[in-house]
Amino acid sequence: MREGLRRLILSPGVFSILMGFGRWFRPLFPKALQDKIPTKIVPGTWPPGQHLRTMLLLKGCVQSATAAHFNATTARVFHKIGIGLIEVPKADCCGAVSFHLDAIEAARGQARANLDAWSPQLDKGAEVLIVNSSGCAAFIKDYPDLLRDDPIYLPLAKRVSALMKDPVEVLEIADLPGTHSPAEPSIAVHEPCTLQHGLKLTGRITNLLSRLGYIPQPIVDNHLCCGSAGAYVLLHPKTATTLKVNKLTALNAGAPTAVYTANIGCWMHLSGGDGAPVRHWLEAVEAVLVDPRATSDPVGGIGVRTHPVGIQR
Repeated sequence: MREGLRRLILSPGVFSILMGFGRWFRPLFPKALQDKIPTKIVPGTWPPGQHLRTMLLLKGCVQSATAAHFNATTARVFHKIGIGLIEVPKADCCGAVSFHLDAIEAARGQARANLDAWSPQLDKGAEVLIVNSSGCAAFIKDYPDLLRDDPIYLPLAKRVSALMKDPVEVLEIADLPGTHSPAEPSIAVHEPCTLQHGLKLTGRITNLLSRLGYIPQPIVDNHLCCGSAGAYVLLHPKTATTLKVNKLTALNAGAPTAVYTANIGCWMHLSGGDGAPVRHWLEAVEAVLVDPRATSDPVGGIGVRTHPVGIQR
């Protein structure tokens, strides 16, 4: 079962087709299965043009198949602060899926392939590697441990681990362009376990969104897991569902207009539940940033899901 899950998840094309099939026949499925099929969201456009500053962006495997809007949104936000993001074609899955499903050597192989793909770009001047899914980011941070017995790739692993950043680490110190007040300021911020305990970034997203005019609601037992935990949601559905219900109850206690998370697995898990819509936190940032190169900001309120500026990637 673990090997079957691993091969499915690591085949974005097949995974995407199955998701499309699932969305089409969703009304016919039991509710438990319906809840595991996220709604398709149009990613919008990828911003055009060259930038003086460039950074790399992890494409991802599950994320590229189910939530392509995560990366498109990230690219548009960074475009507004003068940074271009590059998805390197040969770097996709971070290796966490294989590692967590007992395929350790496969995970090492994926890590080596990513390092081979990223290193030339870093040599050419890309500043850092941006990873907008905290589960992937936490795993990449551990590349030096994963490859500790590999004398060839260990130096590369240490370099990439040191240069990897969550988007909040760049945005919180960036010279942000003008902003306008959020249309629906009352929100809840879901901080995944990997963001809090792996990356040690507790409170950073909440602080940034507060600066941008949002009013994050306090979350009871914020440190507890939502139940996603990668493949855990499929291998231990009963416990995962209990944790999910508890987390959604806590997140929606303050009646937020939206819940913002930082991890693809958590987004998929929590989206199939009751309460406010679940989104990536960078969507909240995009909704209030004014493009300094535009005469007026084309982005509306917090519910806007696409952006008309630019050309299709």
